[in-house]
Amino acid sequence: MTLDDVYLILPEISMTVLAILVVILDLFIKNKKIIPYFVCFGLIAPIVFSSLLWANVSNTETSQLIGFWNSISVDFFALSFKFLTIIIIGLVSLASIHYLRDLNRNHGEYYGLLLFSSIGLMLLPASRDLIGIYLALELSTLPMIILVNLKKTALSGEATVKFFVLNAISSAIILLGMVILFGATGTTNITDIALNLGIYGYSSVVENFGLLILLVLFAVGFGFKIGMVPVHMWIPDVYQAAPMPIVSFLSVASKAGGFAILLVIFYKVFGAYVKDWSLLYGVMSCITMTLGNIVALRQNDIKRLLGYSSIAHAGYLLIGVAANSVSGNDLGASSILFYLVAYTATNLVVFFILILLVNMIGSQQITNFGGLARKTPWIAIIFTLALISLIGLPPTGLFVGKIYLFSAAIKSGLTWLVVAGVINSVISAYYYLRIVRILFVGESQIKGKLVITPIHATVLIIPIVIVIFLGIYPSPLLTIARKAVEILS
Repeated sequence: MTLDDVYLILPEISMTVLAILVVILDLFIKNKKIIPYFVCFGLIAPIVFSSLLWANVSNTETSQLIGFWNSISVDFFALSFKFLTIIIIGLVSLASIHYLRDLNRNHGEYYGLLLFSSIGLMLLPASRDLIGIYLALELSTLPMIILVNLKKTALSGEATVKFFVLNAISSAIILLGMVILFGATGTTNITDIALNLGIYGYSSVVENFGLLILLVLFAVGFGFKIGMVPVHMWIPDVYQAAPMPIVSFLSVASKAGGFAILLVIFYKVFGAYVKDWSLLYGVMSCITMTLGNIVALRQNDIKRLLGYSSIAHAGYLLIGVAANSVSGNDLGASSILFYLVAYTATNLVVFFILILLVNMIGSQQITNFGGLARKTPWIAIIFTLALISLIGLPPTGLFVGKIYLFSAAIKSGLTWLVVAGVINSVISAYYYLRIVRILFVGESQIKGKLVITPIHATVLIIPIVIVIFLGIYPSPLLTIARKAVEILS
């Protein structure tokens, strides 16, 4: 290992130092209000290091920096997800201030575990070795399992056990697939694995049962991380029981990390069998979005509804995974990255508002949100814009995101999948607009006005501005997304 290798992971090293300092700081200070501000200030270091790496990558002919014996690749794809993760952790940290103040405990452990999970998510898209990928996956998930049970209630305890058991099963499935890959190719480096698989000369997974098993194992294992049917069952229970800031982090950061490594594995390792896994993910996309939307129709608990909504959006994102072959992987993969950014901003708005609402009224039932528009109209308007974005209507980022996803699918000959996506978007409009109707014309259930501090206003305005900006002027992000996914081919 050289200093050049260390330079490549300076963003993760700085995040590790920050996480350790947060835990130590919590031991010695009485004023816990300082900790989230310290976290946000500390995030400057990984942002600076990531920016320096971006500049260095821009000046290389191959658009990537390789280190740690070819096990780490720093490129535009990996750096895009690093920036996204850092922004998410900063906004979630600020949104957690008043939640933890009411809880009155676990400040240091809470922020420390959030940061450690973020380190795993930042390493995932840069890992080019099976061992590194597995370690990064576990590092990103295990802290979240602990944080789900932060409130230590019977419901959160049950959700934690489900999360832990299902995560262990999915990790075992992924590990089994990795062992088979290592046995077949004699290496854990994914670039060498792809080359060695090519030696066998199979043009389709139908020609070899082992390849088919590998595709299924990785699809199921990584499907857990993104919330794909049939390994989605942990999401509604965890969303319902976990603290609201943790749910907001899980709903966006975990999904982004899951799709990042899924793209790396399937495009870099199984790129020669693209037509086979394209069909697999096309079918799973249709099933996932349909189940998520249909079950969401009957939910009255807002967190369970958003859990099934998250499953449905995983289905939409899988359209981009399936859309390749004819159009190449550029449009399909870049539309995923664009959609993830728009979805992240939208979901953060929704959950940050719910942190305020649920803490105030003490209920997660949608019917209890009636009268919000009369009490705090500007919050109701922002909430409505976010829900409109989740439907996929203009002028929002997710409208443009769906257009790009559907365009990629059509160019790949998956018109039937686009029809399924449009039908599901119409179905989702019912339960999202139902919330809007309750906000504006529902019977008043909210006593008093929401107390909006400058911190609350900041964490709401930043993501909603991003949502609208992407809906009006998507070109800059789409350019970045296309540049980022070039490395996959």
